Amino acid sequence: MKRIIIRDRTEISPFGEPARELRVLNKPLWLLQRDLLKGYCDSGIEIDDFSEIDTLVGTSDEELFIYRDNLYFNANLVSTFIAQARAYGKACRIAFRASTANQRGDGSIERHAIHLQEHIVRQDASAYVENGRLERGDIYVGAMYYFPAGPRATPLPLLIDTLSGEMGYYRIPSYMANRGELVYQIPTRAFLRSRAGFIFLSPTRRWAFSRGRASKIRRCSGHACVIFASGQPRIGRFYPTRSRLC
Repeated sequence: MKRIIIRDRTEISPFGEPARELRVLNKPLWLLQRDLLKGYCDSGIEIDDFSEIDTLVGTSDEELFIYRDNLYFNANLVSTFIAQARAYGKACRIAFRASTANQRGDGSIERHAIHLQEHIVRQDASAYVENGRLERGDIYVGAMYYFPAGPRATPLPLLIDTLSGEMGYYRIPSYMANRGELVYQIPTRAFLRSRAGFIFLSPTRRWAFSRGRASKIRRCSGHACVIFASGQPRIGRFYPTRSRLC
C-alpha cells in the first residue's frame, strides 16, 4: 500500500514550525505517523494541495492510504480504519458519529477535536458505512482516506468509534461547577488535528490518558459507572464535560 501525505505548511504558534516538524511523544509528528503506518505502507509520496489527489488516484491502481500531515492518530485508530475499509472493499473516508436529538455523538471528537479547525466537517443526513452496511445519518468526516487496488470510486464515509470515555485531569473548586467534576473525553482510538499551540500540546496528554484508559479497561469488568449530563463548561481552549458518578 502507498501513502499519500497532504502537506500543511501552516506554522503553529508559538513554535514557528509546521505541525509535522513538532515533537509528539519525543518524535516529530511526521516520524510518528510513518512508524505507525510502516506495517501497512511500503512507499509514500507528498503533495502540497488536495487537488493533486484526483490525478494521483486516477493514474494509480494500487492500494492507497491518504492523510494530512498535521493529524495525530494512534495505532488503534489506524488498524481499525484500515481493517474495516479493507473488509468493505471500497474507497472510504474516516467518519465519526455526530449528536442529534435522538443519539449521542462521538464524545472525543465533539468535545475536543472539532473546535478551532476546519478539516473535520459535519455532514447531516449523509450516507455512511457502519459494520459493512450502508446507513444514513449525521456524521463528521475527517481527512483520512483508503482506496483499494483497482478501479476508483468516490470514497464513502466509514464510521469509526473512538471508544471514548470520561477521565478527570485535575480538581477544581466546587463553586466552579454546578455538579460533578470536569473531565475529558479520552479515546482509545485517537484522532486529532494540530492547529495551534494549545491544541498541539494535547496529543501527548491524550497519549498518557489513553494509556491510562486502556489499563483501566483491562482492569474493569465493563460496568458503566458514569452518567452523562448536559453542559460543557469551558476551561482554557479545551471543552471538558460535566459528569455525575452513580
